[in-house]
Amino acid sequence: MKKKVIVLCGGNSSEHEVSLKPAKNISDSLNQDKYNLSIMYISKSEEVIPISAKTLSLDKSKLHKICTL
Repeated sequence: MKKKVIVLCGGNSSEHEVSLKPAKNISDSLNQDKYNLSIMYISKSEEVIPISAKTLSLDKSKLHKICTL
């Protein structure tokens, strides 16, 4: 049985953009055979939005645009 890992990134702080890179690194390096990965993007307005690793790979401006639709 796979363990579930939830990665939180973003948030309403000056470190918002900084947190996106480690989240991407974790999603890239996590063994998908052992873990079910969920990524939760927290917008600057503090909305929690589930996203995919592919979405996390987008340019920051595109990511923000998608997550604020």
